[in-house]
Amino acid sequence: THQEGRRCGPQGDEGHARGRCRAAAGPVDAAAGRPEASHRRGAAPGAGAGQGARAAAAGAKLVVLPENVLYVADDDGDDTKRRIAEAWFDAALTRMAALARAHHLTLVAGTCPEPDPASRRVFNTLVVFGPDGAEIARYRKVHLFDIALANGPTHRESDTVSPGAESIVAPSALGAIGLSVCYDVRFPELYRTLVARGAEMLVDDR
Repeated sequence: THQEGRRCGPQGDEGHARGRCRAAAGPVDAAAGRPEASHRRGAAPGAGAGQGARAAAAGAKLVVLPENVLYVADDDGDDTKRRIAEAWFDAALTRMAALARAHHLTLVAGTCPEPDPASRRVFNTLVVFGPDGAEIARYRKVHLFDIALANGPTHRESDTVSPGAESIVAPSALGAIGLSVCYDVRFPELYRTLVARGAEMLVDDR
């Protein structure tokens, strides 16, 4: 397989889960962050930095922060995502780059709302930084979660989010990382494409 080893284990008090993945270069110590309690109300451009620093101190070389690391809300059908994207996206990337550089991490920096220049919607964007702080890949979530159940909940991510159009493999020093976000996991053709393009590890950010 193109990802050996196991998923990261149960989350602990440190706010992240740790585990070991295997790529072409050998085992990789990895940590996955979890959403912080405050982030349902909105956080700040530096959200996730504490988790990343703690994971690095514990020996992680690959850190994956959660989807919507800056902000998520129960109802953001107004212009909230767009306003947050315009205010925070560039600042968030600057701080994530500094985090990766300071701790010599390969950082999958969670998804952040990125302004879509063609509409008032945003992209749900996953950015990867190398240990020198340079951006090495940017993936915009392709498959959006729209659901309407009879006598049940209705949710339309596409009301506020634009779909991406490209599958992305990040050429990291730890191995080639195929990128995906949450609902993408329901579409196996994406992962076949990522493996065909050379992915050695697969990340589904959620």
